[in-house]
Amino acid sequence: MKNKNIALLTLAFGALLAVSACSPTTGASSTTSTTSTTSSKADYGSVRLGLQGNFGASAGFVGIAEGYFKTEGLTATSSITTGPNIITGLQGDTMDIGFLGNGVAWNYFLKDNAPIKLLTIDNLTNDDRLIASKTGKGKALSEASSNDQVYAALQGATVALQYAATPGTFFQSLVDVLNTGKEAAAQLWYKVPGATEVYPSSAAQTASFEVTLISTDNGSITASMVSSSAPDFCVTFSPVSTALTTLGYPLVATTLGRLGDKKLTPSTWAVSTKYLAAHPEGVKAFLRGLMRSFDLRHDNPSKASEDTANANKFDGTYDTSIAYWPSSSDIKGYFATADGKGMQYVEQIRNSQISETQLAAGALASKDVIVDRQWIIDACTAIKA
Repeated sequence: MKNKNIALLTLAFGALLAVSACSPTTGASSTTSTTSTTSSKADYGSVRLGLQGNFGASAGFVGIAEGYFKTEGLTATSSITTGPNIITGLQGDTMDIGFLGNGVAWNYFLKDNAPIKLLTIDNLTNDDRLIASKTGKGKALSEASSNDQVYAALQGATVALQYAATPGTFFQSLVDVLNTGKEAAAQLWYKVPGATEVYPSSAAQTASFEVTLISTDNGSITASMVSSSAPDFCVTFSPVSTALTTLGYPLVATTLGRLGDKKLTPSTWAVSTKYLAAHPEGVKAFLRGLMRSFDLRHDNPSKASEDTANANKFDGTYDTSIAYWPSSSDIKGYFATADGKGMQYVEQIRNSQISETQLAAGALASKDVIVDRQWIIDACTAIKA
């Protein structure tokens, strides 16, 4: 068993070296490029894609590997890096379109001079997970535990997570759910890492209900959880979450299991507003190629995993169970009406950015001005014609 655990940990660390997560780190990143050339009658020129090195961004890798962007008349190049670096690239005119997690989604909603516009949602992620240590306050918990049991275990607990990335959004939402119906004096609360604020502001900050957050890069979560001074819980995403649960660490909460669909904040595809203004037909062509990629990934996730692994030089397979991977038909249905599920997801992304530590509600643009539903619908219709 000891050798098995060592092998699993080795696999986890190896996967982390190969897979770039949805991280806010703005330091140096590994950048690679792949290219697909145009072959259709229409030639919309080149598009520079920013892709994160994980399966979340697989539709971009599939579109290049399978020639879907080529079919639509685009010469596509990709750079593999982090979400914040993609935002920087979109702002600085070194990238045109990029795949983003929720951690940097507030850039969509700036009322003035927003650097990006939302093209479409991508996967309905269930990847962020609350996992307990084997010896801490949550060791007896499981996904079947009640919210009251999780609420009790978190009182006075320590939680390791990368707060400025998607685990922070997940944990904030989890605290909101667990505090439902609780008086201010009995509400869970925490000090926001790297800030002076506490969350939620409604809590009376009763000492015994404080949760201590330990700011930890996702790549360091495994080492933290297996150490002799492990925190009571961590919030993490794949491949770390997969490795930890395989090693027997209790899985306590997921987005869909504990928070529900109304708290879900899908990953998205962003376009530089500068590129959009200069190349509207190229953006529409990209959307058509992307929807073809969505269909392959939905119907054949193994092939999508292979294309993604090849692009990332990753000698392994991805856990494709971490999200629902919608087809073009799903996407068309989500955005068919102004009050449909697609726009509800966009509103949920917007709402997740409203807090004392990010942006106040009055500083955010409406969901209706940051995405064009008709472009999405047209792309989904065109590839079925």
